[in-house]
Amino acid sequence: MTDKEYHDLSQETLKRIARAFDDEDPDEVEAETIPGVVTLIFGDGKRFILNRQPAVQQLWLAAGASAWHFKYDLERISWQGDKGEGDLYDVLTRVVTDKLGRPITL
Repeated sequence: MTDKEYHDLSQETLKRIARAFDDEDPDEVEAETIPGVVTLIFGDGKRFILNRQPAVQQLWLAAGASAWHFKYDLERISWQGDKGEGDLYDVLTRVVTDKLGRPITL
């Protein structure tokens, strides 16, 4: 993947994730964005951070005491955890659902 392809794909992924939280109650969770980063801010002040890592063409997710690194898999057409954790959207859905105590959909 070229650097431009990575940049475009990762930027679209971050935008999609941020938009997924537009309809959530901001007292529970809201998405704050700056270039290359989406921060999910929860009502209790906790933060989950998803950011680009262009040097290794990955997206990194930090959620509480856990962290994941995702690389785009061209065959699966998805961001996959580098240690077999699965798809970015599945992992993010699971950790946010666990944090909120109710299901969300990304």
